[in-house]
Amino acid sequence: CYLLTSSITEITKEQIQIYPNPAKNNLTIINPESIKIESVSLHDLMGRQIIEFEPISLLLDISHLSSGIYLLKISYNNEQIVKKIIVE
Repeated sequence: CYLLTSSITEITKEQIQIYPNPAKNNLTIINPESIKIESVSLHDLMGRQIIEFEPISLLLDISHLSSGIYLLKISYNNEQIVKKIIVE
């Protein structure tokens, strides 16, 4: 009898976390599984891209943004997570 195991892990939206939210100056991305993030971008509610961040950066400077609601898009492994971000 052989026991086969798999090291494939499904990534959920909860595994990648963003804080603080609401934020004023910086956003931090928590990536506990060290998922290879391909792109990180911030968009307004009309879908227009405001900023594209370096995908290796886990600390995002948002200090120059106006107060409002934005969408943070994180792409990895041909998947995408979209999180609502509030800037104060």
